[in-house]
Amino acid sequence: MTQDPAFDDLVKCRWNELRQNVLNNQRIAQWIDSTAQVMNESQAWNFTVWPIIGNYVWPNYYIGQSYQEEVDTLKWWIDKRGTFIQNSLPGNIANCSPVNIFQNNLEAELVVFPSPFYKELHGQFYYNQLTNIEIKLIDALGNTVLNKKTKTVVGINQFSIHSEMPLAAGVYTLQLMTQNEQWTRKVVASCCE
Repeated sequence: MTQDPAFDDLVKCRWNELRQNVLNNQRIAQWIDSTAQVMNESQAWNFTVWPIIGNYVWPNYYIGQSYQEEVDTLKWWIDKRGTFIQNSLPGNIANCSPVNIFQNNLEAELVVFPSPFYKELHGQFYYNQLTNIEIKLIDALGNTVLNKKTKTVVGINQFSIHSEMPLAAGVYTLQLMTQNEQWTRKVVASCCE
């Protein structure tokens, strides 16, 4: 397929589109930070059992002196890798069409973070028309625990839902509904910050 210049253009255009929202460096860094925070207690146990912080481990070339250094190095590496991919992809972004073939697939574009979440959940999605939308968080028993109604814009939509009280740890269903469509995502609530 990479012998077809039109295919190369579509790949490059899609990559550029994702780098503007879903795969931008800030979003990835936020996800890494939220995941690192969730793993903070277990990483301490891990490095007590296997004291490798500050020691060479094959085949890693970098030797971090702390957990935070390892997290920061991961973010640095992901940033550099994204730049490398950007510069290495064939294709011409001048041939990108303003009409994207993925615009109508909210399910593929729905991004939710952090995961797991505590009291607040954020999300972002692309929608191609103005409409009313309802955002629900549903527990494992089918009870709606959070509910928000808003309007979409044409383009990238962002939302946050917040609970005053901590939710029980577990798996929840995030549901987005317009008058004609519905999308869901499984999300995990943690017991504490």
